[in-house]
Amino acid sequence: MLTSATQVHQSMLSEHGVKLHEYHEHLLRIQHASRLEIVAKAPGYPTIDIEGLRQVLVSRQKSASLERAGSFPDPCGVILNVGGDAWVQSGDVLATVRDRDDRHSLAKSLETCISTTKTPSALASDETIRIIK
Repeated sequence: MLTSATQVHQSMLSEHGVKLHEYHEHLLRIQHASRLEIVAKAPGYPTIDIEGLRQVLVSRQKSASLERAGSFPDPCGVILNVGGDAWVQSGDVLATVRDRDDRHSLAKSLETCISTTKTPSALASDETIRIIK
């Protein structure tokens, strides 16, 4: 008998002591949380400093862990809307930022990690492909 992905997911949550209704409430809060967009300031190819992005997010998560001891911290989220090989125009959305406390501060920190350049970055494209795999 095959186990559905939903059953596997519910089992995993249960093994980690998460009640299903609390998980669904958390998902609803995330879905309805306000977001900010990081937009291209100039036309070009997106460049993404993956290590810088990681450092900003880990720092934010660590501060949330200290604030909410004993609970799984999920203070923020970033959606990268474009890959390094896509040409964008000024004003195009490069990333969407969610932060339950201060998304303006987080977005400002992330803007240093997400920008545009006149030439495509093979490294960004290859890095994105490795992450997706």
